[in-house]
Amino acid sequence: MTILMKNLSNPEVHRDIKPQVLSVFGDVSLSIGSAFTAYLNPVLEVLDQVTNISTVHVDENDFEMRDYQRALRESVLEAYTGIVQGLKGPEKTPNQDIMLLQNSVPKIFNFIVSVAKDPELSESMMTSLSLIHI
Repeated sequence: MTILMKNLSNPEVHRDIKPQVLSVFGDVSLSIGSAFTAYLNPVLEVLDQVTNISTVHVDENDFEMRDYQRALRESVLEAYTGIVQGLKGPEKTPNQDIMLLQNSVPKIFNFIVSVAKDPELSESMMTSLSLIHI
């Protein structure tokens, strides 16, 4: 996790790698479940920062930056999906660790709403939106 965080803040790491790193946070949460709580706060801080970057208005003609923003948004959605599902656990009754997201729910919800309003919403982003169950 430390290496992943360092890669996100390293300006020498190509920006196309960074969305992939964000998605991995969700994969890690799914894999380790409750043990992810040790990383939850720093990961949520990073996701919040990226959320702010990915919602800044860019020139419609800057296709490269618009694609990058879409990739960031999609990876944040994937991360949130994995984190929610990982903390919830596989059982029908949610694990109590899901309550650790309680303070983040308004930010996550606002992000989801902003993504859902995107007129160029991709099919994979619609799928990610449908998988988040808070």
